[in-house]
Amino acid sequence: MEKKKIYAHCRKCGKRIRMELDTKDVKFSDDQLHLIVHAHGELGEDAHAVIIEIDRNFNIRNTRISDKFFFTFDI
Repeated sequence: MEKKKIYAHCRKCGKRIRMELDTKDVKFSDDQLHLIVHAHGELGEDAHAVIIEIDRNFNIRNTRISDKFFFTFDI
């Protein structure tokens, strides 16, 4: 099992995000990209999510901030 590290920048809070991905868990869509959502910040007003698009070489192609972030649990 190979792991890849990716680093992204959050445009909302300016933090550097480091993630380690298992390559076997990464699946690519028809447009050859894999989307990752990374939620961070304090719950409440500061919580937000970064949407990260990576290509087959695990290079970041784009990052976006979600318009809305809801943190819920199904009951």
